[in-house]
Amino acid sequence: MLPRGTPVRVMVLNEVSSRSARAGDGFVILVDAPVRLGERIVIPAGTRGTGTVIESIPSTIGGKAGRLSARVGTLTLGNRSIAISGAFGTAGPSTRAPAALAATAASPLTPLARGNNAVLKAGDILDAELAEDVAF
Repeated sequence: MLPRGTPVRVMVLNEVSSRSARAGDGFVILVDAPVRLGERIVIPAGTRGTGTVIESIPSTIGGKAGRLSARVGTLTLGNRSIAISGAFGTAGPSTRAPAALAATAASPLTPLARGNNAVLKAGDILDAELAEDVAF
C-alpha cells in the first residue's frame, strides 16, 4: 500500500501558455521518476497522466504580465486511474517600468508594450503527491 501524500514527481509534456490556454483545458504529464514500494517500482517513469488549467489570463498591452494556474489530477496505469494532487501557478515577467523610471525614461510607446505570458514549459518538473491510498 502506498499512502496518501506519497511524493510523485511529474513532468509537463507540452507547453501550456496563458496566451492560448483557457480554464478547463487539459494537458499531459509524465511521471519523471519511478515511485517505489520498497525495492519494487509500482509507478514507472513515463506513466502518463493529466492536468487541468484552473485559470489563464493572457498578458495585456500596458506591460501587465499573464498569469496561469493549473493542477494535476490523475495518472493512468494500465486500466487503472490513480488520483494525484498538486496545484501550480506562474506569472510572466512584467514589462512595466518602475514608476520612478516611467516618468523620466519611458518612451511614448511604453504604454503599448505587452507583458509576457505565463508558461509551464515542456519539461518543467512539478512536485505532486498521491491523493489517496493506493493498493498494489
